[in-house]
Amino acid sequence: MSSSFDFQQAEADSPHLSSAAALHVTCLPGTLTSQRGARTTVGLYRYLLRQGHAAHLALAKDKSASENLAGGLIVMRHAGAQSRIFLVAYRPWSWLVALRSLGIRKAFAQSQDLTRLQNAAKQLGPHDYIVAVYVAESFRRLGVARQLIEHAIANAKLRGVGIAVDTTLTNDSAKNLYQSLGFQESYRTDISVQFTWGLA
Repeated sequence: MSSSFDFQQAEADSPHLSSAAALHVTCLPGTLTSQRGARTTVGLYRYLLRQGHAAHLALAKDKSASENLAGGLIVMRHAGAQSRIFLVAYRPWSWLVALRSLGIRKAFAQSQDLTRLQNAAKQLGPHDYIVAVYVAESFRRLGVARQLIEHAIANAKLRGVGIAVDTTLTNDSAKNLYQSLGFQESYRTDISVQFTWGLA
């Protein structure tokens, strides 16, 4: 399959955000955010974009409007505002769904892992943090994830900040992709590995 893509930075009122949230949930099913559901995820997206963070979307040019979302990348920008309370308290019943699906032990382990990664990131210089990268199955192996990350890098460069990202220790394809783009391992937990770009 050969496709060309338009890459755009979505606004909070973008008609593509609902599709992006649904794709996030489908492509990253084991994460706490995904387990909270697509309706919660799109609400979190809109909140983050209103606070100055970013969603980079890849749209396939040769598909109908309903089928053209190829992938997305969500980034917490260095200068963007955020409320941890909002991110946790938004649609609080969605946590019950996540706990039921993942189980208390796995949800707690993921939450602890996330806290460790966040604490490690606080020791870094000014940076954006990529919190999610995903590509629809029908568009994989076409370089979509690489191009989304390159857009995030270019945006960070313009603003004079670095980038951090994490993935699971078992996700070799993601680790190889980050390293091929010049990211270096900066921190590791029992579950995840954190990479940085443009940070000494």
